[in-house]
Amino acid sequence: AAQTVTVTLSGVGASFDPSISLLGPGTAAAICDADPVVCLGGADIGFQGDDETFTFTTTDAGVYYVIVDSFLSAGGGPFTLTVTSP
Repeated sequence: AAQTVTVTLSGVGASFDPSISLLGPGTAAAICDADPVVCLGGADIGFQGDDETFTFTTTDAGVYYVIVDSFLSAGGGPFTLTVTSP
């Protein structure tokens, strides 16, 4: 709890228009089966080939999940995901 994390998606392929989201805390089943799924933070401001990043301060201790997705239904490509906490 009360940790600041920065999530960065870098090295994105030229044809990949990514978004990143943070969900949690809890178990994967509890989070993914929730209706609606609650996104705690994320980024989707770039375009194809652009990196994405956001910073979030956790409120509760537990397991958090990072989701990497694409704006385009057939999109995808290489990327590097980095999560840091000072």
